[in-house]
Amino acid sequence: MKNDTSYLAEQITHRTLSRPFLIHHTTVTNDMKLALYLHYHSEMEFFYLTEGEVDFVIEEETFRLKEGDAIFIPPGLIHYADNIPLNDKTCSFHALVFDISLLTDVLPSYCKHYIYPARYNARKSVLHINSSTDCHTQILELLCPIFDMDKSDIDTYELELRGRLLMIWQLMYNTHLNSVHNNSLYDHIYPQLKKSIDYLDNNYQENIELSTLAYTAGMSEGHFCRIFKEFTGFTPFTYLNRKRILESCRYLTDSTESIADIATKCGYNNISYYNRTFLKMMHETPSAYRKRTS
Repeated sequence: MKNDTSYLAEQITHRTLSRPFLIHHTTVTNDMKLALYLHYHSEMEFFYLTEGEVDFVIEEETFRLKEGDAIFIPPGLIHYADNIPLNDKTCSFHALVFDISLLTDVLPSYCKHYIYPARYNARKSVLHINSSTDCHTQILELLCPIFDMDKSDIDTYELELRGRLLMIWQLMYNTHLNSVHNNSLYDHIYPQLKKSIDYLDNNYQENIELSTLAYTAGMSEGHFCRIFKEFTGFTPFTYLNRKRILESCRYLTDSTESIADIATKCGYNNISYYNRTFLKMMHETPSAYRKRTS
């Protein structure tokens, strides 16, 4: 994996010898403003700061991470980290990026509800991990040895890695993820809500009406909007805009199509509105993004 800030996650395969995870270490110098470039990915991530201090931004929320802190980033959330210069100290961190299948593949179907909060209640599932509580200390004690594993011989650590992740997940579930939702409500509502989420993901290019989404979920429009925001952290309209912009990022990086054509392909009939929305979400223009990532 490239350690400079010119590569986006979408250009990187987060896999180790076909396994659905990647462990990497990055060091940035004191004069670099960005410790971690703005990006998103469909995998989950544990970020562990070994040296320095950063402001870690996930969507619109900022977390001040100090040396020895970690943060759990659920899938699909836009994130980056600003380096906070501390004298002549460098900023150094480890990251474990992994697909949800690394956990679900070893669980029976009736245990999947332990994992789903982080996938479908992503914004509420973010966790800043430090040594201020016994539980967080236990998580760090389980997490840190993963970064010292011998990357050259996966057979010597793969099972231990999965085991440590499952133990970490149990601790996170007991103290954090379990409070993200009410299990009985979640188990009842999620199958209905998933239909509308899938509809948005598959038809984001189209003009989607709120009434259609509510009907797909079998709810009234008002109830649907409340439940959708509670589960995803976004309004349906915000979720749709994010989906369109993030899909356009992929086209900007991987194709030579014009920005206007990409905007149209992703559901925007007004190029000016697309440009404003892109700038607000990605903190740069589509042309600047393309230049930086292509």
